[in-house]
Amino acid sequence: MNDVTVTGVEDGFLVLESRTGERFRLPIDEVLHSHVRRVRSRTDHGPRVSPKEIQSQLRAGLSAGDVAELTGASLETIERFEGPVLAELEHTVSSALSVPVLAEELPEDADATFGSAVRHRIDSLDAVDEHWASWKDPEEGWRIKLTFTAGGVDHDARWAFDAKRHALTPINDQAALLSRPGGGPSTMIPRLRAVSTEAAETESFAPEAFVEEEPPAPPVQPRLPKAARAAMNRGDDGHESPHDQTADLLEALRRRRGEREAAPQPEQDTAPAEGPTEPPAPLPSAPAADTPSSSRPRTPKKGRAALPSWDEIVFGAKPDED
Repeated sequence: MNDVTVTGVEDGFLVLESRTGERFRLPIDEVLHSHVRRVRSRTDHGPRVSPKEIQSQLRAGLSAGDVAELTGASLETIERFEGPVLAELEHTVSSALSVPVLAEELPEDADATFGSAVRHRIDSLDAVDEHWASWKDPEEGWRIKLTFTAGGVDHDARWAFDAKRHALTPINDQAALLSRPGGGPSTMIPRLRAVSTEAAETESFAPEAFVEEEPPAPPVQPRLPKAARAAMNRGDDGHESPHDQTADLLEALRRRRGEREAAPQPEQDTAPAEGPTEPPAPLPSAPAADTPSSSRPRTPKKGRAALPSWDEIVFGAKPDED
């Protein structure tokens, strides 16, 4: 089957032409009209979307393709209402840029308008790809957006626009920097600073983190006398071994000998004594608690205590008399 194209109308006929240049005529009668109506009804079948809803979505910033996909209507239907809305959006941007402002940094021959002030500030940043857009939020009203690139950084500044009052209000940080006096060049582009290499290496790798800590030294125990250590080493049954008794006795003898040597000798006066002198007081004996062997009762003796024999020291008992 060959395809033909309608080239014109002549005396109630449609003039058709094929790809090879052949011409044909098709009468415009009721049969042709019925087929055309049938095709049109089949094409228009789908959800019914009001023109007001279509324009509202286009005004909100959606493209014709987005609205067609969202509503299910054909793209041709949406495009029929797109033209007036696009003109309204462009007019809104022009109205916002023409709002008069006070800008002291503008040249004398420049218009003191919002658009001139913003362009002067972004020009000082060597900005490129400047683009203005507008849309109407169903709840918040008109919005104006400026996008540009400066120093390799993309910027997006947005304002709220009251068309009746001709007033603009920044709604994000980028817009606030461009709107306030003196804003722009020194604050829009972040400055880079050098980072200390040593600090970075210290934070990322700490050699001491891989060294095992030495265990803490055990607490120093106080050095006890030998007699006390011997008493602690005794068994729980309370019986003393001959070796323990010998150690206790030797310790007691050493303590008594040290006390005698440390006791001060009374000074002898060269002058004769004028009166009776009192005998020197006896040396104080060692405390009973100093040695464990003090718990055994001893018979008090007058004069110098006799030293124990070797058998008593070694075996802990007196030798049998012959």
